[in-house]
Amino acid sequence: MWFGWDGEYLYFTNTTTRYKYRNVTQHPVVSVSINDPEQPYRYLEIRGSVERIDPDPEGAFFLRLADRYDLEFDGPPADAEHRVVYVIRPTGTSKQ
Repeated sequence: MWFGWDGEYLYFTNTTTRYKYRNVTQHPVVSVSINDPEQPYRYLEIRGSVERIDPDPEGAFFLRLADRYDLEFDGPPADAEHRVVYVIRPTGTSKQ
């Protein structure tokens, strides 16, 4: 998944129509694994709790991430009306 980081929180975008949303609202604990593309066996795992889920009905955060990943959109994504942003506070990490 695409993500954002501001030095304190991790941010992810998703929609309210997917199973991930149902799972996160029922159990607001997540884990993220980020692999090093230069060294496939090196990774960073971040565990955290979902502090809040912010509505994003214009898909603004999705578009910011798309820009970060050099993808162009002519407007909001088709599922913008269902878009949300997960705001996650990291609680632990491990590295390899």
